[in-house]
Amino acid sequence: MVATSPQAGYEEEEEP
Repeated sequence: MVATSPQAGYEEEEEP
């Protein structure tokens, strides 16, 4: 993936 929308509070990251 490439910089998905801020779903979990991130901008250009996947999972914590």
